[in-house]
Amino acid sequence: MDNMEDWKRTIIEKERDDELLSNAYNNTYKVAVGEMTLGQLLECGDEEVALMFNPQEVLSNGKDQPNYIPHTMINDMIVYFINTEEYEKCAKLQSMLDGSTARESLPETE
Repeated sequence: MDNMEDWKRTIIEKERDDELLSNAYNNTYKVAVGEMTLGQLLECGDEEVALMFNPQEVLSNGKDQPNYIPHTMINDMIVYFINTEEYEKCAKLQSMLDGSTARESLPETE
């Protein structure tokens, strides 16, 4: 009986992890391409907002948007959206890379 309960718990935890990962990629995408500001995303009423970056670093600088999203993060999003077959998002992200609207690293915090 314990093995069955452990198996169920493992399945539930995996589904939760997958949902958080999906939310982080999709929320970060919305902010990166300008569909939503960070403030709008945080005010949307969801109890938990997952992102691929620390929103406190952005908000503590008095901004509603990150200055830029690093190339590595955009590349990670492209790979994720290829795996989920969301090719329009991949194209938009790739155009950001091609247009140099991304930078290599996050800004230093003061």
